[in-house]
Amino acid sequence: SCGVRMLKRQSSFVLRKTIKITRRACAPRPATRSVSRALAHRPVFRRGELSLALMFALLLFQVSSCAYYNTFYFARRYFIQAMAEERKATKTSGAAPQVSALLDKSIEKCAKVISFYPRSKWIDDALFLMGRCYFHKREYDKAIQKFSELGMYYPKSKFTPEANFMTGMCYFGKRDFDRSTQVLRKVLNDFPGLKDRETALFTLGE
Repeated sequence: SCGVRMLKRQSSFVLRKTIKITRRACAPRPATRSVSRALAHRPVFRRGELSLALMFALLLFQVSSCAYYNTFYFARRYFIQAMAEERKATKTSGAAPQVSALLDKSIEKCAKVISFYPRSKWIDDALFLMGRCYFHKREYDKAIQKFSELGMYYPKSKFTPEANFMTGMCYFGKRDFDRSTQVLRKVLNDFPGLKDRETALFTLGE
């Protein structure tokens, strides 16, 4: 999008400007005999340059943060649109081919967040959302993989209980009922406050 391209151009400009200021301020001075003269020629930032460098560094951080949030924002937006279309199709008993396309767009955005911003705070969000997208596409093995990655790398994530529940539902979708029962029972024991508890119990036939 135009917004993302503009952020990338701003980020590149900020980085070049900061490097230029730093190099100029820290350029080596000629050797001097006296300590006082050496100190006088020590590399320092002028007050204005220091302020400008700090401003550009802060702007660079803000641009980067905005970029990955913007990417995840669209991932979540495409998923919400897909769910709305899916509900609409369910009510009318019709097909909704655009649902799969929207889910693919959401997966693509999530993958960008994970690949380009691996240290951002949205990684567990992106993994969980990718898993949900694959679940609704009925690509259960891929969904299980993403939920597994979430549990492996972010065991304390707020999405862990629901990811485990969704894993059980994936096995149910694969008609691996024994494995589904095993996972869902463990989820109910480990997370008694699970918000999808009723659905889990219904799936187990209890």
